[in-house]
Amino acid sequence: MHPGAGLERVAARAAWRRAAGPQLADRLPLLDAAGEVWTVALPGPAWQAELPRLEAEILPRLRQLPAGAEVRRLAGVLAAGQDRPAARPLQATAVAPAPAPAGSSRQRLAELARRLLDARRRESGGA
Repeated sequence: MHPGAGLERVAARAAWRRAAGPQLADRLPLLDAAGEVWTVALPGPAWQAELPRLEAEILPRLRQLPAGAEVRRLAGVLAAGQDRPAARPLQATAVAPAPAPAGSSRQRLAELARRLLDARRRESGGA
């Protein structure tokens, strides 16, 4: 490991947190920031389907930051114990692409994260 590896890891995690927002970054922690593909932990199968949508929102912001300038793709890995499919299929929600007003991307990501967490609670039988 070269001397700057620890600093690069810290910079990558800070860039991920800034680009994704603190709530989403906590829910999808950055596992690996090697080169053009960064890997995040997915808390459940429902998040696999949402990753491309999140990627489209997050990558443009990530690429504006020095630590994320080279990132071209996000990959997701299911967290331990989450490799089984959901007990019942989730209802898909169609989202029409529309130009967003400045500053609303974080709000949309927060809403998406909230909906996914609600779906996960329903899957597990929680309230």
